[in-house]
Amino acid sequence: MEALVAVGLAGNVVQFVQFASQLIQEAISIRRSGSPSSAPELRKLADSLTRQAQVLRTQLATGAQAQSLGPEDKYVLDVAAECEDAGNKFVAYLDEFIKQNPSTKPKVLQSVQASFKFFWRQQKIDEFAAKLDKLRSALSLGTILALRTTTTDYSDRILMRLRDLQVAGKVEAEQTVESRRAVQSLIDIIQEDSWDKLDTIQSHVRECLDKLDSLRHGLPQETEKGILRWLNFRQMSWRFEEVPLAYQKTFEWIYREPSDATWDDLSAHLGAENVCKPYWINGKAGSGKSTLMKFILHDFRTKKALKRWAGDDTEPVLIRFFFWNLGTSLQKSNTGMLRALMHAVLDRHPELIPAVFPSLYQNWDDSEADSQPTYVEMKRAFELLVEKSASFLKICIFIDGIDEFEGNHKDICMFLRSLVSTCVKLVVSSRPISACVSVFKGCPTLRLQDLTKRDMEIFVKGNLSSHESMVQLTKRFPQDACELVAEIKSKADGVFLWVKLVVRLLVDGLEAGDDMKDLRKKLRLLPPDLRDLYRRMMEKMQPEYQVQAAELFQLFQTWNLVTADEPFRTLTLAFAFQEPAEALKRDVGPLDLESSDWLHDNTEARIRSRCCGLIEVHRKHLIPRSGLQYAGRINQSVVNYMHRTVAEFLLSEDVWEEVCAKTQGSRFDPVRSLTYASLSMMKVEDGYKETGGSGPFRYLITLTKFLRRDFRLQPAEFTEVVDSADSTMARKRLLAHDQGISGISNRFEHWAADFFPVRTVVSSSLATFRQLGDVFGFAATAGLLPYIETLDGFKRQSYLFGYTLVVHALESWLPSPDFTSPMSLHERSDTLTYLLENAAKPEDAGLATCGLC
Repeated sequence: MEALVAVGLAGNVVQFVQFASQLIQEAISIRRSGSPSSAPELRKLADSLTRQAQVLRTQLATGAQAQSLGPEDKYVLDVAAECEDAGNKFVAYLDEFIKQNPSTKPKVLQSVQASFKFFWRQQKIDEFAAKLDKLRSALSLGTILALRTTTTDYSDRILMRLRDLQVAGKVEAEQTVESRRAVQSLIDIIQEDSWDKLDTIQSHVRECLDKLDSLRHGLPQETEKGILRWLNFRQMSWRFEEVPLAYQKTFEWIYREPSDATWDDLSAHLGAENVCKPYWINGKAGSGKSTLMKFILHDFRTKKALKRWAGDDTEPVLIRFFFWNLGTSLQKSNTGMLRALMHAVLDRHPELIPAVFPSLYQNWDDSEADSQPTYVEMKRAFELLVEKSASFLKICIFIDGIDEFEGNHKDICMFLRSLVSTCVKLVVSSRPISACVSVFKGCPTLRLQDLTKRDMEIFVKGNLSSHESMVQLTKRFPQDACELVAEIKSKADGVFLWVKLVVRLLVDGLEAGDDMKDLRKKLRLLPPDLRDLYRRMMEKMQPEYQVQAAELFQLFQTWNLVTADEPFRTLTLAFAFQEPAEALKRDVGPLDLESSDWLHDNTEARIRSRCCGLIEVHRKHLIPRSGLQYAGRINQSVVNYMHRTVAEFLLSEDVWEEVCAKTQGSRFDPVRSLTYASLSMMKVEDGYKETGGSGPFRYLITLTKFLRRDFRLQPAEFTEVVDSADSTMARKRLLAHDQGISGISNRFEHWAADFFPVRTVVSSSLATFRQLGDVFGFAATAGLLPYIETLDGFKRQSYLFGYTLVVHALESWLPSPDFTSPMSLHERSDTLTYLLENAAKPEDAGLATCGLC
C-alpha cells in the first residue's frame, strides 16, 4: 500500500469508528427508552456508517488492482466488506420496520402498536450493535497492523535502495564522502517523516478506542461482573483455606484400588460415566475428613479421573464448598453453599450468566448488589446452571461437613442427592448423622477411621520418631519406641486429631527432657486438649434433645461405673428408655426379628440425633442381620464413646455438673432404668446355663449389681424385681430341662443351685443344700439385703432355713467365680451381720448339730 493511500485509509477508518460509536450509543439509548421514534435517526446513522464502509472497501479494492495486497491489507478489506454487508442488511431491516407503521390508524393506537413491535425487535438492534462493536475493534486493529506493515515495507525499500547507492558509491571514490552524507541525511528525513505520520494515525485511533471504552460501561460484560460480585462473599473459601494440608504421603491409599470390600473405589467413581449416586466420606469427629477432602481436591489424579469422565467433548469443572458451624451464617447455610458453587462456575463461564439469571440480567442495576440473594432464587438459578451447561460442562461438586450445616440436614442431603446426574458428580463428607445415613444409604462410601492406621504411623514417625531426642531414645530403647508408636495408633481409635495433639504433647515432653518412661506414662494420661472440640459438639445439640442426651450420657456412664466397663448393648439401652412396667410384664422368650431390628434401628437413630457423635453405635457383624443367629442379632452392636477421651471430658467436674443439671427435678434415675433394662435382657436372652459371657445369667449378675446401688427403689418394687428375675430363671431352667440340656437332672431343684453351689460345707451335705436352695439363698449370696428384710419373721421358719441363709452369705466372702464380681466389704458385712442377728444367732445351736458341717 502506498504511503499516501495509507494515510487516506487511516482517515477514513477514524471516520468509520466515530460513526460506529455514535450508532452504538444510539442503540443503547433506544434500549433504555424503548421508543420507536428514534428509528429514523438510527436508520440515518446506519446508512452513513454503511457508506463509510463502502468508501473503505472501494479504496482498498482499487489498491488491490494496482498491486497485490499483503495479509494485513486483505484482512482490513474483508472486515470493511463485512461492515458494508451488515450495514446494508440493517438499513433494509429498519426500512421494513418504518414502512410497516401504518398511518391510517389513530395516533395513540399507532404509537402503542409501534412500541410493541419495536420492543420485540429490540434484540435485532442489540445484536447489530454487538456485532458492530466487534467489527469496529477488528477494523481498528487491522488498520494499525496494516499501517505498520505498509510503513515498514516502504521504509525498508527506500533503505535498501539507498544502501545500494552506498555500495555503488564506494566504486566511485570521488563521490564516496558526499554520497554517504546525502544518503544518511535522506534516511533520517524519511524515517522521521514516516514515524511522525504513523504516530499521528495511532494517536487518532487511540482517541477512538478511549471513547469506545467509555461506551462499554453500559454493555453486557459490566452486568456480568456485577452479578458475580453480587454472588461473592468474603468468607466463601475461609474454611477450605483453614483446613490443614495432608501430611506427606498420607491418604495416598485413596487412589489405589481397595484390597478388600470395606470401602468403595473413589477413582473409579470419579472416572465412571454412568454414576448417578453421590460418594459419601464419613467418619468420626477429628478423623481427618476435611483434610482428606482438601487432599483429593488438590491432587492431579482427581482431575485426571474427571477428564476420563468428561471425555473430549465436554469440560470437567471441579467446585467445592466447606461448611463451618463456627463461621458466619453464610458459611453454614444452604444459600451460602449455592452462592459459592455458582460463583465458581460462572466466574469461569460468564457467558452462562444471562441464561442462569435471565430476569436479573435484563434489569441489572448496580444498586442490586446491595440486596442479598435468597435461597429460592439461588436454588432455581443452580438448577438452570446445570440445565444450560449440560451440553459442554461436566460438574463435580465436593461438599464437606454436612453435619456443620445449620438447618434441616435431611433436606440438604436430599437436595444434594437430587443434583447427581450423568452431568453432575457429588462427593460429600460428614459425620454419620441420621440424615446422612438415611439419604446416602446404598451409595458408595468409606469410613475414614477404619483406613488411617498407616497414615497415623507415617505421621507419628515423621513428627515424633524423627525428633533428635527421640532418635537417641530409640537407639537405647528400640522395643519401647515401637510399642509407643503402636500404643498411639491403638489409643487413637481412628481420630487423627487425637494423634496430632498427642504427638505435640510428647514432643513438648521430649524437649523438656522426658525419657521413654515419662513418655509412656504421659501417653496413658489422655490429654484434655480435645475439650474444645467436644464442647463445640455438645453446643451444637438441638435444645429439644439436650435432656434426652443428658439421660443417655448418664445411662452410659452409670453402666460403665457399675458393670466395670462391660459392653453396653444397644438393645440394653433401648430397654433402659422404656418404662419399668414394660420390663415387668415382658414375656420370657426371644424377640422376633422385626422387633429386634426395630429396637436396634430406633436406638441407633436416637443416639445419632441426641449425642452429636460423642457416643456411637459399633456393629460387631458385617453380615446382614438375617444371616445371624438369634444371639448375634440381639448382641450385634454395642454403644461406645466416640473416643476414650470423651469419657474424661464428660466426667470433668464442670461438664458433668451441666449434664446432671439437665435432669434435676425429674423422675429420671439411671440406676433404676438400668435395673429394669437388665431384667428385660434376662427375659429376651436365649438359653439358660451359658455362663461364659452370654445367656440370661450374665444379666442376672448385672441386675444384682444395679439392685445393690438402687437406693431409690421402694421395698415393694425391689421385691417385685427380684421375684420377676426368680420366675424368669425358673422358667428358663424348666425349658432347659425339658429340652434335655445336660447338667439339669432334677426338674424341681431351684435354679440358684446351678449357679451358686455351696463350697463351705462337707461334700456329704451338698445334696441337702441343693434341695434347700431358693430365692432367699440367692439373695443372701448376692447381697440383696432389702429383699431378705421383707421376709416376714424368721422365727416361723425352720432353723435349717436360717442357717442355710448364713452359709450362703458366707459364700460371698470366698473368691468369686469368673462370671461374678466381688461385692464391697460393706455389702457383704451388712448382709451377714443382719442374718447373724435375725436368722441364726451365734449362741443358737450350731451348724454342726444339724449334721451339715
